[in-house]
Amino acid sequence: MGKRRESFEAVQKSTVRIKDKNGKTWGTGFFVSRDGHLLTCAHVVRDAGGWKNVRVMDQPVISVYEGDPDRDDFSLLQVEDAVVVAAELGKDFDPGDEFLSFGFSNDEFYGAPIRGEITAFARCGALGDQKLIRLETFSDAQRIEGGQSGAPIFVFQKGKYKAIGLIVASEDLNGGLAIPMSIVITKSGLQKNLSANIYKYVSKPINIFILITLMILPVGIFSNLISLDYFSGNCSSTRVEKIIAEIDKNRKEGNSENALIKANKGIEECKDEGLILAKSRVLIEKSDYDQAIDILEKIMLNSNSLHKVEATYRLGIAYSNQKDYEKALQEFDKIKDDTEYKTRTYYNIGVCYYYLQRWLEAIPKFQYVAKQAEKSAINKLLQETDFFSYYQDSIRALLDIYATLAYENQGTPQGTNYLSNFISYYSEYLQKVIKPNERKLELDRLNNYVVGKAVPSSQIYVYSYKREEFKSLLCKLYKQNMYEVPKNLQNVCS
Repeated sequence: MGKRRESFEAVQKSTVRIKDKNGKTWGTGFFVSRDGHLLTCAHVVRDAGGWKNVRVMDQPVISVYEGDPDRDDFSLLQVEDAVVVAAELGKDFDPGDEFLSFGFSNDEFYGAPIRGEITAFARCGALGDQKLIRLETFSDAQRIEGGQSGAPIFVFQKGKYKAIGLIVASEDLNGGLAIPMSIVITKSGLQKNLSANIYKYVSKPINIFILITLMILPVGIFSNLISLDYFSGNCSSTRVEKIIAEIDKNRKEGNSENALIKANKGIEECKDEGLILAKSRVLIEKSDYDQAIDILEKIMLNSNSLHKVEATYRLGIAYSNQKDYEKALQEFDKIKDDTEYKTRTYYNIGVCYYYLQRWLEAIPKFQYVAKQAEKSAINKLLQETDFFSYYQDSIRALLDIYATLAYENQGTPQGTNYLSNFISYYSEYLQKVIKPNERKLELDRLNNYVVGKAVPSSQIYVYSYKREEFKSLLCKLYKQNMYEVPKNLQNVCS
């Protein structure tokens, strides 16, 4: 408890009020570097009268990244020559993790901890459909209020609290939304700013030593280092984001050629790594996997890349689409624990194992994706989310796998267990994947397989469809949905 208490006290010390010139509190911020960098909400800065009017610890601030309340809603500021305690940053968390926050709801309120649970990811149309963290507090007394905008969200990891996001809005009496730190770091250029501050304190003799070292490196290595300038960027983040949005919009509309033209023009104009990554998405869409792999591998050579996780993920997708599942698995394995990509990465690992017919390794990956729906409490709205395609395809894959295993292990205890799992996932499939207005049609289709009026495309399924346990499931679902039970099933309904 000593280390946890010590870390908690550091959390409190890193968190500060965001005031205006008149001393009025408008929100909360928290320091992220010992050089005085701090994060808060863009709308807090706006409400305080703009960054020139903001005061932190009674001192003026410098705007490093202004942000936009209608786009990304966070700002990176700096208080110069201040002695501060910086929060440690992190990106890893899962739905169900307990969080701690600390903010200031008004001028009189000193600040007290808020505790709750991370429940799911959400998207907010008011912020350009950006992915946010949904929060649920443990009691009304700890509800998220206006002045807590900009407050850090901490989770306890490996003996210390780490900031994994910042609060941007309250949802109801017991809820709120937060921007993930992974998005903040990428969009604000926080990593570059922190690196620049570290570099400026390096002594001149060391700088000279570095220069000499570069001069005596082998030509090939030096060329690689020089080539990283291609990723340095010379456009504003707003300009880059606009071009990327246009590229992705064209790509999603099926106009890949236009998207590729815009990507190439954008790269020529801005020399930004994010645009190169956007181009890789277009190339994968066009099935030009070799070129996509080539540019993604170049991104991976950039040790300062802010996009390594997505580049790794896209590299895995490209290899998987080429049916090189072993190479794809190598890439996916590198990012399997990344919070933002975990669900889709597990799904794609499952796909690789599926096509390699490594059934027992595929099962836990697809099960993880399927369980996330229930864990995130989005079942009722499941078909309205981006997650739904991963969920339904995982359930279908599990049905294929368990039908195969039940067929291959007939008459054994393992075969009985596989059949039981097959029936369990078929129940979930019929109730959560199939829409209510299509459920009767699906049940009738399955019953036609049972009575032999139709034959499924895969003969492996015939074995499971003919089992009494499966017939009982159909009967139960007919009755549960208040449909008339077919005569051939009535004897198993009693």
